[in-house]
Amino acid sequence: MTKKIFLAIPFAAAIAACSNPEETTVTTSAATSGVSLASTGTFRTHNSPMTLVQNGKVSLVNDEVINVKANPLSATASSNRKDFTFNVEIYGKTVSLTWDTKEEHYSGRVDGKDIYLKLKETGSDGGSWVASYDRLEIKGRNSSYTAWSVPLVYAYETAAATVAAATGTATYTNQGRLSLQMPTTREWRKLDAHLSVDFSNNTVGGSMKISEAADHTKLTAGTLTLPTTAMSSTGFNASNTQITIKQSIDTAKNTTTQYALNTADVSGTFYGLNGGVLGGVIKADGAVNTIDGSGNTTSVNVVINGGYVTED
Repeated sequence: MTKKIFLAIPFAAAIAACSNPEETTVTTSAATSGVSLASTGTFRTHNSPMTLVQNGKVSLVNDEVINVKANPLSATASSNRKDFTFNVEIYGKTVSLTWDTKEEHYSGRVDGKDIYLKLKETGSDGGSWVASYDRLEIKGRNSSYTAWSVPLVYAYETAAATVAAATGTATYTNQGRLSLQMPTTREWRKLDAHLSVDFSNNTVGGSMKISEAADHTKLTAGTLTLPTTAMSSTGFNASNTQITIKQSIDTAKNTTTQYALNTADVSGTFYGLNGGVLGGVIKADGAVNTIDGSGNTTSVNVVINGGYVTED
């Protein structure tokens, strides 16, 4: 694998100034292919350097679809995700999520609904945590209310000047999660991502394998294909990503399930002092068709949300 090469730039250009910032020092690799890199750097830990990617829709019972927005409020240390607090907007109302030490997740409550933020995959750059793919879960205390979740990514974004100075190629790999949300059911799928970045030509492309619904160790259910896409600033946005999930057969119920999915929107952003992490979210929709033994078809809408965090 040909590694990316980040040219050394002044940290003043990579880190925006602020009044009285709380800072965490991280260590990065000393050299790559003979090009010197800064050996230490500082992540500023107030709101400005913190990026949160999450504008998904959540499908609830009775085919109700709501928009969910989340924003970080504050941070006190880049090496500890528990130091963050979040604002979540649901039904136009805002609730703050705070860390629950006993349950080990963030929690809050709005309109009779419990809101959770549960920890998932993480990415690091230079030995310090810089990005996380988590799951935002909405659940009513009424037992008839079905809980749904939407993945999100929050992280320290790489400076645009650092990305612009990079040359060479790199392959980013790791895992993610895909949620297929239907009116009364939900399917979780595991993602195995392989993204190739050409910094010299400012392009990214690749694919993600999608796991089976019943066995997430089998990454054979389908593929998300990201065509070669131009990068801009600190990442990319692709609206022509193909997402395919193969039909499945339930022999016990004598039914066949087919997925008619629309083209997905996939975003990606470089995170960390030297761009060692590439993460983002996936959004799509479509229909899930179930065909019974008599040939009758039942079709329901599906809302798709995904999140991934990869490292080079």
